[in-house]
Amino acid sequence: MARRSLSPLPFNRLIMSGKDESLDDKIFAALDNMAADLCSGLGLVFRHYDCRQRHQYAALYEKKCRARGLFFLISGDEKLALDLDADGLHLPEYLSGQIAAVKKHHPKWIITTACHNGAALKRARIADLALLSPVFPTNSHDSNHALGAGNFSRLARQHQKPVFALGGVDTQNCHGFAGAAGIAGISCFL
Repeated sequence: MARRSLSPLPFNRLIMSGKDESLDDKIFAALDNMAADLCSGLGLVFRHYDCRQRHQYAALYEKKCRARGLFFLISGDEKLALDLDADGLHLPEYLSGQIAAVKKHHPKWIITTACHNGAALKRARIADLALLSPVFPTNSHDSNHALGAGNFSRLARQHQKPVFALGGVDTQNCHGFAGAAGIAGISCFL
């Protein structure tokens, strides 16, 4: 399969797959039922870190993404991203020190990273995209304090690269803050 020519940011929305299999059926149904025009500018980050059948689940997601024309990124696993010819790699915050090495070995990949504060956002300056979270309270990051719209906007505007809002973002609040190049999430797409 020929690789697509990727611009620095070919999407403005990212679906984050569950960290486990609990949301797969809902995400698959959302992908299957999504209108074609909604797929433009949409990508998916496959996480599922603790899944025993991670490669098989990733292959299912990859197939669904390709069928819908979505950009497909693997989180935290360079080998799996290579195996599935992913469009790029997402690095959790604790792996952000690997951004330069990954970019060197895979210059055509889109490299994204998670950030939970201003210091992490500064370290992410060489990534193509930072996902700053949680913006609002969310069940998936209950140990972190929400940044709030004002703090998110301030940090995003100071960053030289695109920043996506992640965490508690939904259709009601996604327009209530400035500085976001896009949004990422799970439930906001279901």
